[in-house]
Amino acid sequence: FLRRVRWIAAAAAAIVIGVGLYFWPAPTASALTLGQVLDNADKADTLHARYRNSAGESDFWHTRRPNRSRWSHPDGHSTIVHDRMLWHVYEQANEARRTFATPETSSHPFRGLLEAMQLPYGSRDLMEARPVAQIREDDLDVLVYRGRRESSLGLVLFEAKVIAQTQRLHSIRTWLGSLDNEKSLRELTIIAYDEPI
Repeated sequence: FLRRVRWIAAAAAAIVIGVGLYFWPAPTASALTLGQVLDNADKADTLHARYRNSAGESDFWHTRRPNRSRWSHPDGHSTIVHDRMLWHVYEQANEARRTFATPETSSHPFRGLLEAMQLPYGSRDLMEARPVAQIREDDLDVLVYRGRRESSLGLVLFEAKVIAQTQRLHSIRTWLGSLDNEKSLRELTIIAYDEPI
């Protein structure tokens, strides 16, 4: 009889543990750090982004296979990276210059976009940021991240918007010093992920 009671107690405990694990909540989008979101963008098979600052707008395209990137600058020239080769192309002057790309530029070009925004990839203030709000925008749930960090140019404020359902970056903006400093505004908007380029 005692053996049977122990067996029933063990079975009941296993059922309780199993049910508990089944209903254990998965990590929510609000638990997602901005670093995890940026890693998702950095690892995308293809990426098309638009970068804007006081000089104008630039478009950025990247494919992982083959490893190629193109950044079209506001002044009309393009920077093209293919594996370890980097070209500066000036189509209007019919001129191209070739150099070697750094391993970081070649393997993680998205991080270069963050650097242009005074947000070095890996900085603690950026990577550990958590959502401060959730809003509805264009019929989507959007997580809003905000933070600040010191840079060589002074205080940098940033705001990132992440699509909650996909956990992918939608946009990130930076300002130097204060939010009303429109001249220092830099904005990166993701146009498309994993689409043919």
